[in-house]
Amino acid sequence: MLDEVEDPADAAYSDYQGKRYYFCCPACKPKFDKNPRRYIRALEAKQRRMAKAKS
Repeated sequence: MLDEVEDPADAAYSDYQGKRYYFCCPACKPKFDKNPRRYIRALEAKQRRMAKAKS
């Protein structure tokens, strides 16, 4: 997720390579856990597009 998590204690998450990733819903966690690099690459690409749009 790119948005802030309101209450991290209630959010689903996975730790991968020393970093914590939070999910919009618990159903997203198993998908991430199955192939974390796929979702991290997509997240990084989205972050780059958002940064570029801001500049």
